[in-house]
Amino acid sequence: MRSFLGKTNRFTWRSLEHSDAIFLQNAIQESIDDSEWYYFPVYQNLKTKEQLKHHISSYLLQAELRNGGLFGVFDSDNKLLGTLYLYWVSEERESAAIGFWRSKTARQKGVLAEVLPSFLQFLFSELKLNRIEAEVALSNKKSISVLEKAFFVQEGLAREYAKVNGTFEDFYHYSLIFSDFQEKYLNKKEK
Repeated sequence: MRSFLGKTNRFTWRSLEHSDAIFLQNAIQESIDDSEWYYFPVYQNLKTKEQLKHHISSYLLQAELRNGGLFGVFDSDNKLLGTLYLYWVSEERESAAIGFWRSKTARQKGVLAEVLPSFLQFLFSELKLNRIEAEVALSNKKSISVLEKAFFVQEGLAREYAKVNGTFEDFYHYSLIFSDFQEKYLNKKEK
């Protein structure tokens, strides 16, 4: 998977590179005391720039193997506002899963509402996917809202799916299929 750049009216998203570790470290540092911090435990264990470079390296390798990727969302001042994760890419099933994280300063600014349609368009058109999935903790109301506003459909419940803040929590399973994306997004643009 080649490096990709996506643009919206206010934001840019692109594949993260090793040189972005410092931007990611800064975004994480400003979000540590955030009430939503415990929903994204992977960043809780990545404290140094070297650990973050290794994390980025693992996603660069996944991108090279065409089974994942890590993308940064930046504002016009090149400040990292969050990340978009792509994983479990299956060319045979034409499906993948996504995840997202917003820094504390990116909350309540419509960042994901603006960026997610562009990212989904990339996944459907460039990767030729038919289905995109996401999992979210039942207590993570804000991320549930992001997915539902992006027309993801709740498909089921995974009981005690993962630990959140030290306790196993149930997660909802969501999906968006290409025909729904076309109907909801592409037809909406034409009106």
